[in-house]
Amino acid sequence: YIYIYMSKNLLFDYINKQKDRDTKIGPFKIQNEYIYDQKEICKLLVTQYNSQFSINSNMPKVNKETFSNTEDGDLTDIEILEEDIIKAIGGLNMNSSAGPDGIPDIFLINTKDSIATPLKLILRKSLDEGKIPDLFKLAYVTPIHKGGSKLKPEQYRPVSLTSHVMKIFERVVKRNIMKHLIEQNLLN
Repeated sequence: YIYIYMSKNLLFDYINKQKDRDTKIGPFKIQNEYIYDQKEICKLLVTQYNSQFSINSNMPKVNKETFSNTEDGDLTDIEILEEDIIKAIGGLNMNSSAGPDGIPDIFLINTKDSIATPLKLILRKSLDEGKIPDLFKLAYVTPIHKGGSKLKPEQYRPVSLTSHVMKIFERVVKRNIMKHLIEQNLLN
């Protein structure tokens, strides 16, 4: 009886907390004018977030000739092993939502032995061609209030839900880079 009572109270506490959450964003106040339109609010947030990040347009293009004079000990390729993909999948959080690619982590976790080879081929092709599929570069962005006035777009920070496949790719690349740095005694 006590267990049921406690479980019932925990359930109602959870429901009430979810019910009371204010997930609505806006209005924003810009130059003494209130903005209520959700599309305009989205545009203001995009402008705010873009102002915080810059793209370096002065970066030189990299081509194969850039790496033609490598020396022993240089990291010239990223090795993609199925074991590394399976290990990276094992590090995913089973309760995460799917990113814009629509691939939930639970699917990757439950099919890791079968999906490791196709992922290896996709990731290998991506590295060889120097291109990441556009679908894997997308993110769902949720504005989270940081504190202060809720009327100002700058009081919201972006939290991005990205592709789990890209997370796997990043982990495999990181493993290779870390292995290289350790083997070459480049880390203090």
